[in-house]
Amino acid sequence: GTSHLDSDPYATSLVSTRPIAAGEELLLDYGGGGPVDNERLLLDFGFVLPGNAGDSVGLRLQEDYLPGLSTLEAQRAGMSDVAELEQADLGRLINAVLKYVAAKQAGQLLCTSMGAATGETLALALTLSCRGPDDVARLLTPSVVSMLDAADDTAGAAAGGE
Repeated sequence: GTSHLDSDPYATSLVSTRPIAAGEELLLDYGGGGPVDNERLLLDFGFVLPGNAGDSVGLRLQEDYLPGLSTLEAQRAGMSDVAELEQADLGRLINAVLKYVAAKQAGQLLCTSMGAATGETLALALTLSCRGPDDVARLLTPSVVSMLDAADDTAGAAAGGE
């Protein structure tokens, strides 16, 4: 049979080679027994460890960033079918997340001090990874649009009171 993971190119499955008892602890070695720097953890597994010896990440524009752009562009081709109003709402959501991060001045847009992705990072990732109308509809629920409208009203009232 085929699982739902077979149709998702970003899904990962761990398959046991032996029976596992209920409650048995399972361990995953990210480095094959050796130390792993944060760059590999971030790029391969999506998290970093605070205090890790490899506590910095270098992204190379030519090798890391640019090749991904063409892939992303192809995946996002369906965005041309998204209504202008919904595209504007996506822009509002991105700006709202960025304003929130700037207001916090935490300097931790990507990861928390524990190495997990922040809510803001996840929101931006979801927004920027929309591939077409279905993705946009899942993201721009009525409650999200209402929240954006309320934030706009609050900002407008504050600007009018200055």
